[in-house]
Amino acid sequence: MLSTILGVFAGAIAISLFELAGHTLGGSAEAPKPAEASGSIILVVVIGWLAGAAVSAWVAGRWNGSGRATPGVVAALFLWGATGLTLWTVPHPMWAVVASMVLMPIVGWFAANRAVKAKS
Repeated sequence: MLSTILGVFAGAIAISLFELAGHTLGGSAEAPKPAEASGSIILVVVIGWLAGAAVSAWVAGRWNGSGRATPGVVAALFLWGATGLTLWTVPHPMWAVVASMVLMPIVGWFAANRAVKAKS
C-alpha cells in the first residue's frame, strides 16, 4: 500500500513539473476555457498526464515487495481517475479526453510491468 501511495505522489509531481515546463515554454491555456486553447498546449497537458501515469506505475512497481505489478497499476488508475474528474469538470477537446482516458491505463500497465521485471 505504501508503494501505491508513493507512486501516486511521484506521478502527481511528475505531472506538475511536466506541465510547468510545457507552459513555461509554450504558454498556457486560459483556465476557464481550455477547450479553446491551442492544440500544442493541450498536447503538453495530455503528454504530462501520460508521463505521470508512467512515473506513478514505475515508482509503485519498484517499491512494492510483492513482485507483482498490481500496486503500479493501481497508482496509475488513481491518477487516471483524477484526470477523468478534471476532464469532467473542465471542458477539454474530445481528442484529449479520448487520448488520456484510453492511453493512461495502458501506459500505467506497461510501466508497472517493466518496473517489476527490472526489479527482479
